[in-house]
Amino acid sequence: MSKPNFTGFRKGNFNIPAGEERQILLDKPYGDYDKSAVKNVPRNQLENIELQKEMILYAKGQHGETIQVKILDFDDQNVVIDHNHPLAGKDIIFKTKVVSVRPATQEEINHGHIHDTGHSCGCGSGCGCH
Repeated sequence: MSKPNFTGFRKGNFNIPAGEERQILLDKPYGDYDKSAVKNVPRNQLENIELQKEMILYAKGQHGETIQVKILDFDDQNVVIDHNHPLAGKDIIFKTKVVSVRPATQEEINHGHIHDTGHSCGCGSGCGCH
């Protein structure tokens, strides 16, 4: 599963005055749906799990990262799992409204994202800015 591309979201929200609303269309930010990411695995690899179609499971990937898979089908011998992101192959539309605008601090410019006191910046990078 590749990392999402939200460049269009950032560009679509650039230089918007306070109070303005916009819709931003992102063309498949999670990439195309990859049929090769649908795999058959032996049922015994998922023993002790009461499987259901469309069920979401989380596991450790090859590099220790958390991966999400979806159960598409199963029988006594095999399980069909989908490694694609749930939004792979889909466009996303965001409705945004700018509530206020302020100049970036030098620290924000250096780090490439906002720093807001009082709560997490939400960047998710583990940069320690929150």
